[in-house]
Amino acid sequence: MACREIFIEMKLGEPPKPFYLHIDTGSGQTWVLCANGETLSIISSLGPNGLLVTEEESVVAYIGPTESLCRAHTSDPEHNMRCEEEDDYACFFSIMYADSSVYLGVVVNESMTLSMQDASEKRVFTLFGCVLEKHSRVEKLPLLTDGVDGLGRCEGSLVDQLWTSNVIQKKILGVCLAKELRQRPSGPLPPGRVGFISLGMDFSSKFDSQNLVWSKLAGPE
Repeated sequence: MACREIFIEMKLGEPPKPFYLHIDTGSGQTWVLCANGETLSIISSLGPNGLLVTEEESVVAYIGPTESLCRAHTSDPEHNMRCEEEDDYACFFSIMYADSSVYLGVVVNESMTLSMQDASEKRVFTLFGCVLEKHSRVEKLPLLTDGVDGLGRCEGSLVDQLWTSNVIQKKILGVCLAKELRQRPSGPLPPGRVGFISLGMDFSSKFDSQNLVWSKLAGPE
């Protein structure tokens, strides 16, 4: 299969601003490059849509009802356990990938605008990583995306949060790709929309089940 980048567009913040996010079904950690209040972002290379600007009040706490979700958004829980009252018990975000790249920041509770099945839009609040610092040995420039959408079978993933808050009724992730991708062409495809992602919709009631391929999402290791 020819090498290609597949990502989705999601609207974050208020007013809603589009960002391009890589699809990651192997983890539940969603993040976007951003700036938070007076905290300076030290990111030198930005994605195509710049930074998401969030307020200091949007940072969630590592104590109380958000503690378990905060723990799910960091690959170093001990880091959050060292937080102190002077930091307002802020929930710190961190993730490391297989190529040793590391992304650090805080976990925020921010608005996300979703496109619904009836073509309307719904504004919801979800927790995700606000990345203020990144370390990567190899980075292909220019960046094609602004972050990552974690859609894995994990606590705190976007699917889990939307299901818990009753925005969707079923924990189902549907991915529909264009025929051109399924036919595995030898040459590169031109940029453009190649499909869509559906959260919570039972595809078996909408499409011919013989053309559906079901697979369990990867869970945390």
